[in-house]
Amino acid sequence: TVISSGEGSPGIYSTGIITATDLTSTASGSEAVVIEGKNTVTLTNSTLKGEKLCGVMMYQSFSGDAEVGVATYAMSGGALTAAVGPLFYVTNTNAVVTLTGVNATADSGTLIKVSDGRWGKEGANGGNLTFTAEKQTLTGDIEVNNISAIALALRNGSSLTGAINAANTAGSISLTLDASSVWNVTADSYLT
Repeated sequence: TVISSGEGSPGIYSTGIITATDLTSTASGSEAVVIEGKNTVTLTNSTLKGEKLCGVMMYQSFSGDAEVGVATYAMSGGALTAAVGPLFYVTNTNAVVTLTGVNATADSGTLIKVSDGRWGKEGANGGNLTFTAEKQTLTGDIEVNNISAIALALRNGSSLTGAINAANTAGSISLTLDASSVWNVTADSYLT
């Protein structure tokens, strides 16, 4: 069990390879998980909650404590909750997320946001996300700005209820559905 409080105090902060099973974590002043740069978090049957900013943030600060590369988050079973902000926020890095049978909740209604932020060179600090859902129920909207990209895949009986790129701002966004998965469109959405 991990309980953290205070700004900048996520339950997990990865500048390496972190693996956990049966973890319960609440971050009352920060994100549930932060992955910086070319690093990995893998969770099994764990329950995590971020009560500030977002659920999982994946970014590159160029502060020197994380190599540049792909940030990876994989979670199987358990639950992930963002009390505020998007469930996943990706900025200034490339990221891969795989969820399998996770109880995923974004109280804000934003499931994923991929955009620029305060890190990196302005105009070149968007994010690139590959997101795969397996046996997964997802609810919330997906937002992406003009210097960012998302490739989504829903597989093995997964569902998404929400709008994708409703503002029509994405640099690139794609969605792949297998025959057993469904997207319930809740507002005008745009795929490239």
